[in-house]
Amino acid sequence: MGAKIQYPTGFLDGIDALENGFPEIAEAALEAAGEVILPVMKQKLSDAMVGDPAQSEMVASLGVSPVKITRDGNYNIKVGFVEARGDGEINAKLANIIEYGSKERNRPARAFLKPTKNASKNDATKAMKETAEKAMFEIWKREYISSKGANWLDGFVPFNDWKKGRK
Repeated sequence: MGAKIQYPTGFLDGIDALENGFPEIAEAALEAAGEVILPVMKQKLSDAMVGDPAQSEMVASLGVSPVKITRDGNYNIKVGFVEARGDGEINAKLANIIEYGSKERNRPARAFLKPTKNASKNDATKAMKETAEKAMFEIWKREYISSKGANWLDGFVPFNDWKKGRK
């Protein structure tokens, strides 16, 4: 004797819509994380470079890359430096010297990368989760619910909250 579980056709159609919308969901979630991390990194770098004449140029060169797909198929976004500098130095090299110090340049380590990660991890994760959930709902609504009706979702709490405008 066994039990047979059968999902409503609408549920499976909704899952298909989400699968097709994954690139849109991933991009939105990663961009939300970048928006959270960038100001934290700028502040941590600024704090690490107090009194340094290169401070303003380094902080101004921070930015968020567009979302890209690696050759392994993973979605990736980077918060980091634009490499164009007026003095010929490379920002990544200077960032490494700031982070880890340099005996040659008699510069102590003034970490900003790890403190950025520690300070922004929870907020970035929360932003990614919230953005992904909203993007999933929008895709589901656009691809499936609008054409089939939403009655079968009435018991699904997160969707009820969005339908009522609480999120």
